[in-house]
Amino acid sequence: MEEINTDEQSSVDEMEMDGVEQSFAPWIGRTIKTVWEPGKIVKSYDSAGKEIWTCGHCNMVFKHHNHTKALSHCLGGPNIQRCKKMPVEWRNIYSTIRGEKAKRKVQKRVQLPA
Repeated sequence: MEEINTDEQSSVDEMEMDGVEQSFAPWIGRTIKTVWEPGKIVKSYDSAGKEIWTCGHCNMVFKHHNHTKALSHCLGGPNIQRCKKMPVEWRNIYSTIRGEKAKRKVQKRVQLPA
């Protein structure tokens, strides 16, 4: 058997994390506020200088930097195709955005004077 350096082994363990995609690992247990934060959904500009965003899971490109549309692409929603290549772990992370957004909306209503 080949001997493995302890430092190398710990980095391998972190990368594998029981089959969890490596790029997902840093986001486990974190609350994110926008779909852009993890870097899998990327805002950019086309050659004409117009806003576009690209899904890093399916590589589809969409017009305009629209957070609602991007989140709907991740989780399913009206007027946009749902990403068919997104792993369930990423869907779970993106669903926390929708949940937090709904909580903030309710809190805002409660704070408004009648």
